[in-house]
Amino acid sequence: FAADTIVFDAAQAQSSWTKPVVASIMTGLLPQAHGVQGREDKIAPGARTLAGILQLAGYATYAVSTNSTVFSDFNFDIGFHEFVELGERPVEEVHQFSDAVNSVFFEWIAARPSGRPFFAFLHTTDPHEPYTPREPYRGALANDVLNPAITKGPSARRALAADPTMDVEQLRRDMEHLYDAEIAFNDAQFGVLVERLKAAGLYDSLLIIVLSDHGEEFQEHRGWSHGTTLYQEVVHVPLLVKLPGQARAGERVAQIAQHIDIFPTVMQVVGLDYSIAGSGVSLLDLPDLEIAQRRPAVSHLAHTDALTESVRVGAAKLIRRVRPDGVTWTRLFDLAEDPAETMGLARPVTEGLLRTILKRATLAENSSSSGKLILDPEMTERLRALGYIQD
Repeated sequence: FAADTIVFDAAQAQSSWTKPVVASIMTGLLPQAHGVQGREDKIAPGARTLAGILQLAGYATYAVSTNSTVFSDFNFDIGFHEFVELGERPVEEVHQFSDAVNSVFFEWIAARPSGRPFFAFLHTTDPHEPYTPREPYRGALANDVLNPAITKGPSARRALAADPTMDVEQLRRDMEHLYDAEIAFNDAQFGVLVERLKAAGLYDSLLIIVLSDHGEEFQEHRGWSHGTTLYQEVVHVPLLVKLPGQARAGERVAQIAQHIDIFPTVMQVVGLDYSIAGSGVSLLDLPDLEIAQRRPAVSHLAHTDALTESVRVGAAKLIRRVRPDGVTWTRLFDLAEDPAETMGLARPVTEGLLRTILKRATLAENSSSSGKLILDPEMTERLRALGYIQD
């Protein structure tokens, strides 16, 4: 599939967990602007969304979500004619896998209004902790994972809590192998999706965007999973754009792309005014934008008591964390020299510049959150199963 697309090698996530990122994709706004950052936050009822604009333009709009943080409870159904929720279950395979997403989408494709353009948002939650890959992918990639503390699906943190003497390096390898196996299954199911679109005669005419909302940490910075830091392992994400007719296939773009760029890209391709699309720029314009080399990529994390934010301009990246007691932690990195972010730099001028850019980006955004949802016991358990609520 990548051979048919434009590949963006330096795509940066707007946060490191699902809800604020998908809200940024749908609204074209930074998390500080749409205000959907906490576990209870909802998209504002009157928010302008990509689905809403396309619906008004005559598109049939359809969504499938397998992540409860991206459900109608939080107003992610704004603008969709149909919004299918495949929620987490109290079984070992907690999240519903991508074959289930394919199944309901194929039914909709077959029954959709003939001749009417459509917009579909398909949100799969594999790969995602807990990692419970299916065969034959588990046998091929994680056959050596034997520890019962993690083969039934708990996260690494829970496994360590159950057995503090566990070898952390072995645990890391086991978790990575399980993760790889889930990736392989998801990749195979995406192949099924592509083949079905080709068989239906739809593939060539479609705009298809494939991306991830966040990455995953396996002890790169002494942590697990995602949603707690803004290092590259959790904010550097894949992004591939297949244009109708496979235009510009094979291009690779080095400039930094962001989730907020999805909205204006779709608007441009379908021929709608994308000057209203928030903070992003069209990905199709990115290689030619002189400003792209200097455009800041801002990420934000505020679903816990602490605030973490980052800004990247070119290879320079600043991460800033403010604890509830006001203590501030700041690190500056040069990603060209230190892509793993292991060496904090003492460059006061660069740090000061990036802090100013970050402050301006934050002040430029006005929060539009509609308030908070009171989590019922079922939703609380779903978020706990996904690792977003820790006991």
